[in-house]
Amino acid sequence: MPRTWEKLANDDPIYSSESEFQAAAYQLVTAQVLYEQDAAQRVSYHLVRRYPGDFKEALLLFGMELIINDDYRYCAAVPRESRKVLLPLRETLLILVMRQLFHERALGSASARPRRRSMRRRKLKPLRASAKGTSWPSMTRPCPVETAMRSRRCRPMTASSGPACAGSGANQDR
Repeated sequence: MPRTWEKLANDDPIYSSESEFQAAAYQLVTAQVLYEQDAAQRVSYHLVRRYPGDFKEALLLFGMELIINDDYRYCAAVPRESRKVLLPLRETLLILVMRQLFHERALGSASARPRRRSMRRRKLKPLRASAKGTSWPSMTRPCPVETAMRSRRCRPMTASSGPACAGSGANQDR
């Protein structure tokens, strides 16, 4: 490892700043894992991936070793000798779930967004059209007004608003 990153910066056509190498080494040591997928870590990941020998030598000074996984596109700085503390299984699972939630929210993935539980209108239109002119099944019964108001199936009735409960127009014979 050179005493400074200047020689590598001068030889590299893409990363020409010594501060980029310093920032990559600092980010690797502090974050301990750099992912290519993370936009904030991508440049550092590519620098480490481009010069693994120099970064391995730099990490050896701190008593760490460099692990690069090309399949999952990450690199990690792992301490060689440290006191190992075993976490209970419940704490380990909690940490893994929290880390996954953090990454989903930070990366803005689709699985982090709340899902709609209601059916879309275009799916309901054919159902409504097919239900016109039919009566409700015999097992249905009118719901109490308090329950309907709480679940927002009813609205206060005015002279011009028509039926107060959803479905009361189709089931007027009861």
